[in-house]
Amino acid sequence: MLALKSLRTHAKVDVADLKASLVALSDGPWKPAFTESQRALARCAGAGDDLVPKLGPTFALRPSFGSPGESFGDLIFRDGSAYYVFTSLSEDPFLEVGVVQPGADATDLDEFADAVKQAILSSLDGRKTRHMRLDWSAVRTTSTQLDNLVASERETSGIELQRARLDSDELKAAVVLEPRTTRTILIEISQAGFAREQDILARRGKAKEEAREALNELKSAGLVGVEYLVECKKAGTPISRLQSPDDLSDPAVARLKCPGCGRTFPEESLSEAFSMSELGKRMTRKSHWMTVAVTSRLVEIGVPIEGILWNISEGGDEVDLVVDVVGDLWLFELKDREFGAGDAHPFNYRQVRYKAAKAVVITTEKVSPDARRVFQELSREGRGQRSNPIYVEGLENTEPVLTQEIEAAYRRQAARKLIRVGSTTGIDFRPLLKAHFEIPELEQETVDYGDYFMSPAVFRSWGGLGGFAEEDL
Repeated sequence: MLALKSLRTHAKVDVADLKASLVALSDGPWKPAFTESQRALARCAGAGDDLVPKLGPTFALRPSFGSPGESFGDLIFRDGSAYYVFTSLSEDPFLEVGVVQPGADATDLDEFADAVKQAILSSLDGRKTRHMRLDWSAVRTTSTQLDNLVASERETSGIELQRARLDSDELKAAVVLEPRTTRTILIEISQAGFAREQDILARRGKAKEEAREALNELKSAGLVGVEYLVECKKAGTPISRLQSPDDLSDPAVARLKCPGCGRTFPEESLSEAFSMSELGKRMTRKSHWMTVAVTSRLVEIGVPIEGILWNISEGGDEVDLVVDVVGDLWLFELKDREFGAGDAHPFNYRQVRYKAAKAVVITTEKVSPDARRVFQELSREGRGQRSNPIYVEGLENTEPVLTQEIEAAYRRQAARKLIRVGSTTGIDFRPLLKAHFEIPELEQETVDYGDYFMSPAVFRSWGGLGGFAEEDL
């Protein structure tokens, strides 16, 4: 997966100062692409590197995130990765470095950040750097919109959203509950309240061994509590429940007799019986096991766990998961049954209410043709989402389907960041980025550059343009 990692420091570095620092940086192993081109241009004219900070395009694209002269950046292509450095002189000035690379471990980013820091300190006047703080900190990977959503939902609708958390007991239980057989048996035990092993197996016909294995899995995961039933051998009626077979060794229990046949408890039949444990109740409530299973897969794909919200409200048919995927909200609906037409309209409404960029339906069975038709009609009518939800039919398909969708989102984020940094030079870096990375999204990704601006020097050389004064620039 193409990952973006960024570090930021709230230091004010002017555009001209950053350009001078990048000249110093390019003397080492880090070669800023735009700066190197400007150095080559200066050499063609017989000039030195001191001219580079003064060079710039006659016409430059005005970035959508800052006025000309208020931001500048450059890109460095190295070892299959693209690094960038960017300064912003907005109301809250900052200097940012980052890397886009395949895989999640940006091992060289600290080295690059230190190289940028040393280049600034070595190339600028000490009076500028004396009080300049160049302490890097990681740029938050998830947006603040989740925090705002938690507060607003609690206040306006009473829905309780909380940050996802994964613990080993719930993870193990979720894995055990993925096969339909184990879920069915657990539900039967829950409905019966207390069920003997022989009764559970008797209803399975030829699938007794599969059911016996499922019971062992449920016991191992702590989803059921095990007790032991003392039964009269003669009548088959239950006499007493014990926590352990060892209880029969207790003299106080051993001398007890069956009121029907007169045998002592150790002489009677002993069978296992099951009831649902607290963990089992928790995992089956609102199909929480699915929430845990899907969350685990999202984290494995690369979504930070702090970017995932769970709906823990008891009542209502609300959204199950809210996920921040590179700044966009994705809504997840989880169904341990078929997703039908009756589910489609409420889910579409929630997409609109949450302003979700993507909607995902995950079902252990199928999305019905009628539900798909509802979403298609809503999309054609311009209501709800611009596109149909992402459908995942069968939990085993969750990882391959979501990996493809989430990797595409990460590629778009990376492309957007690099294009915006490159736009501050006045050059469209998309062809270079396309040559360096396999990013199909580069064809569709655009930056709202606004308009063109002209340098005052060129304006003067042209004698002005009707009705405009130099100060208008």
